[in-house]
Amino acid sequence: MKALLVNLLVVLSVILCGFNAVQWYREAKLHGKVLDLGNEIYRKASEVQSLQQELKASLEERKRLEEIRESRESMIRSNRLVVSQLQEDAAKFERDAKFQTAKATQLEQHVEQYRGAFDKANENLKKQNEVIQTQNEKMKQLADDRNEMVGRFNKLATDYKSLGDDYTKLMSMYTNLVAQVQAANQKPAK
Repeated sequence: MKALLVNLLVVLSVILCGFNAVQWYREAKLHGKVLDLGNEIYRKASEVQSLQQELKASLEERKRLEEIRESRESMIRSNRLVVSQLQEDAAKFERDAKFQTAKATQLEQHVEQYRGAFDKANENLKKQNEVIQTQNEKMKQLADDRNEMVGRFNKLATDYKSLGDDYTKLMSMYTNLVAQVQAANQKPAK
């Protein structure tokens, strides 16, 4: 009987071990699924965030386009008013055309005078532009010369510093040599 109980205990232990192995296997699979779901949630959250950012950018762009559309519509309305005013003015100009022909000859004379003054002003502007261009070239040349002089000064300052450092090293070597010579002279004197 004792052997039967031992065998029964061994069989139950093996069954329990098998049950534990199946449970661990199932837990490992579930843990893997939980990790996959967590990764999926993270990916989805990232996608949602990027979509929200795109939506915000789209809304801002839509708002900007709406503002442009409204400004264009107001411009069209104002242009229509201007066009109607211009049409009324055109009718007035047609009525006044006869009066204008008489003044046309006077205007031609004034136009010639203005044209001469305009040409003279253009020549003066061209001359001034040439003067400005030459001044700009001179300023550039002066800046280049200044930069070259600064470079020379910096090299000279570096050379002086190097010379000062060499002098300091030489003086310390001289001081050490004098101290060594004095120490050497004092030893035989003792």
